[in-house]
Amino acid sequence: MNDEQDCNLFSLTFCTSKPNKEFDENSFNISFFLDICLQRVSNMAVTFSPQTAQDWYKQIEKDLKGKPLEEILVKNYENIPIKAFFMREDVNEAFSEQLNSLLKAKIASPVLSSEMETKSDLISQAIEYGKEIDEEELKSFFEELPTIDRFFIHISFLHNAGANAVQELAFALAVANFYLDRAKEKGKIEDLLPKMSFLIATGSNFFMEIAKLRVLPYLINRLVSLYLPEKQDYLPFIKVQTAKINKSKQDAYNNVIRATLEAMAATIAQADDIQVLPHDYFSDSPDSFSENIAHNIKRILHYESKIDFVKAIPEGAYFVEYLGYQLAQRAWQMFGRIENEGGIVNFWEKGLLKKEILEIAKQKIQDFKDKKTIQIGVNKYPNPNEELSVDKLTSEYLSEGKAIRTFRMEEFL
Repeated sequence: MNDEQDCNLFSLTFCTSKPNKEFDENSFNISFFLDICLQRVSNMAVTFSPQTAQDWYKQIEKDLKGKPLEEILVKNYENIPIKAFFMREDVNEAFSEQLNSLLKAKIASPVLSSEMETKSDLISQAIEYGKEIDEEELKSFFEELPTIDRFFIHISFLHNAGANAVQELAFALAVANFYLDRAKEKGKIEDLLPKMSFLIATGSNFFMEIAKLRVLPYLINRLVSLYLPEKQDYLPFIKVQTAKINKSKQDAYNNVIRATLEAMAATIAQADDIQVLPHDYFSDSPDSFSENIAHNIKRILHYESKIDFVKAIPEGAYFVEYLGYQLAQRAWQMFGRIENEGGIVNFWEKGLLKKEILEIAKQKIQDFKDKKTIQIGVNKYPNPNEELSVDKLTSEYLSEGKAIRTFRMEEFL
């Protein structure tokens, strides 16, 4: 077919200057149209030659005009190496195939209702508030297990205490392992699994948060399979709460944007339930209007953006799949270290958990003070007309006692 017989693929306006036995101006032959499309696509494939990583780096160096690439690449608190771009060879395909296959089997769980009997786990509560672990309470928990609809392992406080994604995932594994081990001793592991759920926070590092939330069910599945090898399809219920650490009392409407991005990350990662905190959560006088805005964020994402209508959005995104593999490997290694110290309770009582989290938290606080981490309306472009009192904290506050203390960035400004 020559140019005179070609067509505009976008307007669907066909040339009719020359008759064709397969197509005339009074009919639309779909086979004829598809033949043209395929020919045009094949011509495009010939036009663009394959580009190697070296070719892309040369182009980047040219565009940067001599500025070192290392200066513009964003570093992360998980110490995962980040490149300017990612290609197929950067992805561990065996891992991605396992992860994506597991998540495809994920079926949306029903929304929690007020009638459901839910409980928080005793280990996370003890660690968050620095309390002694009550063995009698643990005994009662397992006795009451048949009457509980769901119990939540709380990881969210770690994020709000400054932990990185690797620490959050490793903590989730270690606490889950504590309960699985106790349940095995009591012959109640089959009773425990359907009720074991996780409450985790999602923060402002968009792609890292998507990778973290996608990897969590994979890691828990891997842990459960050590106890029950036949249980290869286990998927825990995961509830996501928008973070508190990056929310501000000052210029609080900026929290709406922060919470929206966090809810988007949770939706893309296929969270079972999402709790969006009101933008004035830390205000002296929160109101119902802010509650409505928080609820409407989820409604807009569902009914208007429809991002949850498309399943497995990150699948094939090399950067997210690379991050997921790195997080899974590092979290499993840290989980191994925790178990080598005698489990999560011993790891915490020896002060090792607090020490590692404080190290990351102090880095985050310093970056915030140095304006390497920006919060609009707080450490950049504050509202000069706003008169609000924000409680101030010190690093000594975080170090005191056994509790893993939560904080907000603006409290250190």
